[in-house]
Amino acid sequence: MADRHSLLQRQIRRFLENEEGLSGHCRQFLDAVDDAYRQADYDRALLERSMDLSSQELLQANSALRASLAQLQASEEERARLQVMGALGHLVGGLAHEVRNPLFCITATLDALLDNLDDTIEPHTVRRAIQSLSEPTARLSALMSELLEYGKPLGRNLAAGPLGAVVLEAFAENRSLADDRGVRLRAELGERDHRICMIRPRLLMALSNLVQNAVQHTPAGGEVVVELTGMEDWVRCEVRDSGPGFLEEDLPRIFEPFFTRRRGGTGLGLSIVQRVVEEQHARIVAANRPAGGGVVTVDFPAI
Repeated sequence: MADRHSLLQRQIRRFLENEEGLSGHCRQFLDAVDDAYRQADYDRALLERSMDLSSQELLQANSALRASLAQLQASEEERARLQVMGALGHLVGGLAHEVRNPLFCITATLDALLDNLDDTIEPHTVRRAIQSLSEPTARLSALMSELLEYGKPLGRNLAAGPLGAVVLEAFAENRSLADDRGVRLRAELGERDHRICMIRPRLLMALSNLVQNAVQHTPAGGEVVVELTGMEDWVRCEVRDSGPGFLEEDLPRIFEPFFTRRRGGTGLGLSIVQRVVEEQHARIVAANRPAGGGVVTVDFPAI
């Protein structure tokens, strides 16, 4: 009876004490009961393993569903943001077109008056008054130009080209400003020819804007560095300055239209950069460097 199922053994001890003296038919019956007990144990073990696997699959499915929902929500939020920014771009573009023509007339009139005034006392007074209008009208004209740039629809005709060449051209456009401010410009382009899909004039404008912004925030004797790094599917472009860096509370708003801390700034420069980056199917983020200074990172899809 030692090899009987434990439950069957207890029942035999309780009612029969042992199997001695039982007929062959009874022993066959006990064998059948023993087989049934063992099969029940086996079936129960299979069921428990199946339930464990099902529970794990449910947990994995739940985790995957949560991740999918989070990704979907992020995609919806990004799509809504792009729709809002696109609508704002159209609005700003229309506004700029409406304002630019009368502004041009005002500027042309001021220039004509200045050219035809004599140096007598009374015209000199008028000259000073007109000259006082020149600076705000120039600022307004610059603002209109940036509004028009911001309101441009996103381009679709991207072409392959070397990113490093665009960086060097952006440096060339800002060389005079950097020299005047005593700021060094340094390019770390790596050994590879990093090629991306781009709309070159728009990308040059964006990179030149980033370099200019970095130079303006770097004190004399400081340095602005643009470094290109190749990754598996991306080309990373970092624009680093050695200035005071961004205010932490400003970082979430850096790319908002009309947000600026710089006196005389329009607050559209980095917003235009962001639109151009999105146009190039790239991504952009601003941060502070642990060693000090700000850094703007743009990741372009590699080709």
